[in-house]
Amino acid sequence: MLRDRPDTRHPTAPRGGLGSSALVLGALGSVFVAVAIALSAVSPLTVAGLALASAGVVLTIGGLVLGTLGAVRACPGRSRTAISAAGLSIAGLAGGLIWLAAFVILAVTGPGPAPLDGTDTTPACALDVCHIH
Repeated sequence: MLRDRPDTRHPTAPRGGLGSSALVLGALGSVFVAVAIALSAVSPLTVAGLALASAGVVLTIGGLVLGTLGAVRACPGRSRTAISAAGLSIAGLAGGLIWLAAFVILAVTGPGPAPLDGTDTTPACALDVCHIH
């Protein structure tokens, strides 16, 4: 059918954009940090955990920056994905920085005291030790 008026379709803005990119970066960074934390729960802090946590921190910083930019540039009410990405990135960044701080503290101070083997069952303040009369 012929029309007298031209097609008035407005070009739509691309969906996603910075918000989706930020969400992907924040999720990847958070997964890397979670794997580093899981590795440290199974074994002592290792270089593999350090690499994963460091990569996770870098990715979450990228997600936070892109999420913030996406939230600022988006129209009101259209920034849900960007705000979610920024929140996820903050959570991953906090976990990664805590893990890295624990790694540095253990690297500087060394491992803690060895666990007791349980052979000495004498209380710390036995009668012959504390001299209670």
